[in-house]
Amino acid sequence: MHRQRWLAGLATLLLATTTHAATLSIRPIEFGNGQTARGTITVADDTRTIIDWNLEVATVERLARYTPGNTPIKMVDQVLVSGDGLRMTVATSPDSIDDGGILAFRARNPLLDVGAWVADFSGSAVGGGQALYMAGANFDVLDLQQPPGSDFLVARAVSSDRFDLVPVQFSNGVTMWGSIVTDGRTGALDDSGVVDWDIVVDAVTADVFTPANSRLSASLTSVSADGSTLTVDNPDGSLMFIKGTLGGRLYALQLADFTDQSPVGGQAGYYRGRLGVDLVDLGAPAGAWSVTGADAVRGVPEPAGAVLVAVGALMARLARRRRQLT
Repeated sequence: MHRQRWLAGLATLLLATTTHAATLSIRPIEFGNGQTARGTITVADDTRTIIDWNLEVATVERLARYTPGNTPIKMVDQVLVSGDGLRMTVATSPDSIDDGGILAFRARNPLLDVGAWVADFSGSAVGGGQALYMAGANFDVLDLQQPPGSDFLVARAVSSDRFDLVPVQFSNGVTMWGSIVTDGRTGALDDSGVVDWDIVVDAVTADVFTPANSRLSASLTSVSADGSTLTVDNPDGSLMFIKGTLGGRLYALQLADFTDQSPVGGQAGYYRGRLGVDLVDLGAPAGAWSVTGADAVRGVPEPAGAVLVAVGALMARLARRRRQLT
């Protein structure tokens, strides 16, 4: 009996001291230059403090773009639009010996290394097929590894004559995607049935901030009563995740800064040491500014001179704060 009471009391104590957490998605911050911050912040329900974060700044670099202007030669063979008009497929080799289909676009001059092969199951690619893009020094090949005698899905319809490509994932975060416009026919598709295309190749790199590689710097932050929103007070509040310095300059992701060192309305910043700085003016009214939620932050990028001033002021403020804590 005493043992049962002891175990019951221990269970009650554990339940009372267990920390419940809420994970919130930050509002995407578009810094420009193809850079967008996304991710999550976890707060403890019992203390309303930030206990974890998983944030990243994704940078998109356009490697190539293919349109009728630079790739007018169409190679469309054994391409099929389904009877319901919803799918576009390319036939694989029937036996890994005979040619299958091809969907590709290239420059008129065969000596120019410019072209996009969305799917090719012909020639040397009969054994499983390949996707390929070329744009001068930028190029890559992906083995599709498709079985013989099948239909490979390359695009899905978004209207009766427009198809969005199924993204092709190459190595190192490189993706080929885009759209193809047809004449609206179903069934077999040939060169005459493809009337327009806009295909791009993007390289995406992600700069990740977690407790393992960054530290929290926050002031005047709070969580709503229902635990659904994390805010920073305007004025005087700030929220930043700092990796340290790179080349003697700050390396950090700043979600909001309303201190006297920031412009009126506050700012967000992506500081990459000597590699560069990107700041956006938040234009926030006085009060609690939400850093979580679905609405994207699309501020106006700061001019270069203002960026240098802001970086210097922020570094000085962080140095003063460290001295105060020591």
